[in-house]
Amino acid sequence: TTLIVTHDIDDAITMADHIIVMTERPSRVKMEHIIEPGHPRNYEKNKEIADLREEIFFTLGVHYAV
Repeated sequence: TTLIVTHDIDDAITMADHIIVMTERPSRVKMEHIIEPGHPRNYEKNKEIADLREEIFFTLGVHYAV
């Protein structure tokens, strides 16, 4: 088991099997998602991954993604 802390959503989706989005202090779990599709994960070609990416941005309060 490895725990990776990142601020890069694309890295999280690419590397993780389980993503947890935390709130600011005091830290609480805001969103938790287990990623089912295998590797490689490409949000440009996989609608499920694209939807997850959009959901994470929305959960973080970012309503647009580059």
